[in-house]
Amino acid sequence: MCSATPSSTGAGTCRRRRRSTNGSSATAPVPGGSSSAADTSIASTRPDAVEWPGAGGAPMILRQIEAFQAVIEQGTFSSAAAVIRVSQPTVSKLIQNLERTLGYKLFQRTGSRVVPTPRALALYHEVHRAWRGLDRLASAAQTLRQPAAGHLLVGADPTLSLGFVPKLLALFATAHADVAFTLECENGRILAEALRAGTIDIGFVTRSSPADSVSGQTVVSGEMVCVLPADHRLANANVLHPDDLADEAVIGLLDGTETRRAVDRLFDHMPRRPRSVAEATTGLGACMLAAEGIGVALVPDLSAAAALQAGAAVVVRPFRPIVLYTIDYVLSASAQAQALPAALARFALERGGAIHDAVGQRWLGSVAFTAAMIPVDLPHAASAD
Repeated sequence: MCSATPSSTGAGTCRRRRRSTNGSSATAPVPGGSSSAADTSIASTRPDAVEWPGAGGAPMILRQIEAFQAVIEQGTFSSAAAVIRVSQPTVSKLIQNLERTLGYKLFQRTGSRVVPTPRALALYHEVHRAWRGLDRLASAAQTLRQPAAGHLLVGADPTLSLGFVPKLLALFATAHADVAFTLECENGRILAEALRAGTIDIGFVTRSSPADSVSGQTVVSGEMVCVLPADHRLANANVLHPDDLADEAVIGLLDGTETRRAVDRLFDHMPRRPRSVAEATTGLGACMLAAEGIGVALVPDLSAAAALQAGAAVVVRPFRPIVLYTIDYVLSASAQAQALPAALARFALERGGAIHDAVGQRWLGSVAFTAAMIPVDLPHAASAD
């Protein structure tokens, strides 16, 4: 593998790097040359000859990153060494070289264990995302070896990933047997970033994710419901109204959508408003907080269905007056001209209402609501078959 080293003109110079057991690298011959013992002494499932920029432009070797990840996950250098199949001194050297490259400490030593610093934890999060990106690339490359097959990179927020989107993909697959799927489950903000970057083809979210580089459409709308701890004093009510929640501990959504603002407006006229005790970035997260007795959550009906599917000890009650939310699909800029993502989008428009109702009836029973289909137009795309 080659790494591009910036020159003064901005052009890249391609070099082949050879790993060594101490985490450093040296220039190696291009393919066809001889291989040293050091080249085979470290077993790794990922390329370790790619350089990432560190402090002052110094390279981070992927082998160092792999060692860093292992130490974070295992808690000791010895366990990390066993996982990546090297000696403990080698792991120590890899981490030392990485810390020197970055210019800051990654771990505090406490006896036989090591404690990651806040910077290390932040770096670990980014490393985890990077590995997932490489895994997606490998999966897509493998799929493309089969000329007749299609591959869809689909994103969904947590509320939709437990029922709506899997059902949608299962039905779509019956008519497209040669299509493979990768399903990414993230919150709306991360999905919007992935759509802008083109790392997913189509995303399904329970709120709009507008961005200049993406275009979307509403598939179906549903209702906001109240999710209560099973032993809550209002659990036996048939329907809940804003006045019922006066002075109640309430869990709200953090995303600042129009749906959240509509709910807030219902309480504006009340002399005794609900008490906001917690907020969550997803409806499912709000439901799980309610299950722990923190308060009453106002969430999309499919979030409540997802919580029941996950086994949360909650009860679900209708909320009146009705507050609607929407399920939207969003196509990445790179996917808008592609037939397969457009075919899935059209299918979602055709079947989204029925899928919403089926998921609701299964998990919410008598609390399930009939979806309000919203007429939309999708530009015609060629068949994906």
